This record gives sequence, C-alpha cells and structure tokens, in this order.
Amino acid sequence: MAPILLFPETVVEGGGRGPVIDLGSARGKPLQLTLIINRMMEQQTLDLAVCGSGDGSDWSARPIMILPHKYYCGTYYHVVDLSELPDARFLRVDYQVHGWAHPGTSPVSCFSVWAEPAHEGVLAAAR
Repeated sequence: MAPILLFPETVVEGGGRGPVIDLGSARGKPLQLTLIINRMMEQQTLDLAVCGSGDGSDWSARPIMILPHKYYCGTYYHVVDLSELPDARFLRVDYQVHGWAHPGTSPVSCFSVWAEPAHEGVLAAAR
C-alpha cells in the first residue's frame, strides 16, 4: 500500500481542518502517522487531532487520536491502530496553532501528515 497523504504541506494560521481522506485498503489496519513540520515560529505550539468517520460527513465528537503538542520543526512518528475501529472509513486532520509571545500577530506553521501501514517492529515499540 502506498503512503496516504492526510494533510498536504500547507502554511496555516490559527485553526482548521484538512481534507476528508478515504482510507481504502488501509481501513481497519494499524497505521504509522508521519507529521513533518517545516515551519514553526518561536513560542508557539501546533496541536493536531485525527478524526474518524464512517461516511465522511458524520464525525465523532471524540478524535481517534490527539497528538502531543509540537513546538519545533522536525519529523514525528505516531501509531494509530484502526483494527478496533472498523467503521472508520475516512480520516481528517484537525489543527490549531497557538502563539503567546507576539501580540497582534497570527501564529503560523507549515506541516504535512502522511499515513502508511505500521510494520510489526513499529507496533511492538508502540505497545
């Protein structure tokens, strides 16, 4: 299975939502998420949540996964096991960028999120 682009590399301000992505053959499988942050201003944080839906329009009030706050540029890996969520056919990334040091300016970040099958070694390390 080829990697799935959940959130294309985009410069964002404030908060928002990414596109609705059909998981196709990745549905119900453990996935390794790769978050790549290419731009992050000092004294700000990026918060991401991965949300799931069975039909692409009705989203659970509770995200499948909330990633830890990110403060720095870099590549971060997380595992989400969808085997216990067989109804999650679609995923969406919700984001919020918070800043606290520069009053009057909008916090800005540039990032992307990818998903691919989690290999057994990655799953073992995540457990």
